[in-house]
Amino acid sequence: MERGLIMVYFGKDNYNNISAIGQMFRAVGRDVSVQVFDFTGTLFTNSPPAIEEFMTTIRISRLTDTSEKGILNFWLNVREQIQDGSYAMFFLHDVGRLMNNPKYVSELCELLENKKTDADVLLTGDHF
Repeated sequence: MERGLIMVYFGKDNYNNISAIGQMFRAVGRDVSVQVFDFTGTLFTNSPPAIEEFMTTIRISRLTDTSEKGILNFWLNVREQIQDGSYAMFFLHDVGRLMNNPKYVSELCELLENKKTDADVLLTGDHF
């Protein structure tokens, strides 16, 4: 089975996000559907008008409930969507926030190792 790329951008500065966003818009320019999971809840909240025209091929889900239960529910949605494979690219913005919980680290590794689709996955964060 063909597998997609897994791209990890991490570091304490903002360049990791800029690189991943660049990859995402590059894909959108090729009419690739993108699902963004925003673990900060702030990505593209104050977007310039030029970005808005691309939002038809980008779906954004934001983590709004930062309680333990809210994070778990958001994570379950992430897993389900990636396993479903209805998008060609998945962007996990600042997923590094989960990396201080060993449960999520092992689940993320397992998800990436066993994903059923050939979709590309972008990961950003400063806690890898």
